[in-house]
Amino acid sequence: MKNLLLSMVILGFLVLGCRNSPSSSSDGGPVAISLPETEVDSVQVILDGNYCYRYMIHRDTYDIHLTLSQGQVRGEMNFDKQEDQNTSGSIEGYIKEDVMNLKYRHRIDGTPKVRELSFRIRGNLLISAEGEELTEGDSTFFRDPASVRYEGLVYSRIDCP
Repeated sequence: MKNLLLSMVILGFLVLGCRNSPSSSSDGGPVAISLPETEVDSVQVILDGNYCYRYMIHRDTYDIHLTLSQGQVRGEMNFDKQEDQNTSGSIEGYIKEDVMNLKYRHRIDGTPKVRELSFRIRGNLLISAEGEELTEGDSTFFRDPASVRYEGLVYSRIDCP
């Protein structure tokens, strides 16, 4: 009987402790979020079709519009920045398991540029890759693609316009 009572008291403290944990930072900084788990047992994590994703911070909006067909990706990206130069361009690439690898082709001050991008797919989210980059000529790419971390901007799926 004592063991049962002791177990119930410990369980009660655990439940209260989980309920009282803070869900956001007290200093107004970033909020930790839990990303949904996905099972990656096939090459295709999302079905063929049109998808749109958005990341917003302050007055800046970053949009991704994709068309997926048999593992191939085509579309466009738009960066609407209030304090900086807006850019937009085309993207193309492929999906393998839960990772989307893309080339973003755009212009800065009239000069064509190409940037390698990578995203991890998690449910209705795209999480951008971060890693050391190299620039050669007009192209920027990851120095070591195997060492990228998917800890960058988190884009949410939205209804396509």
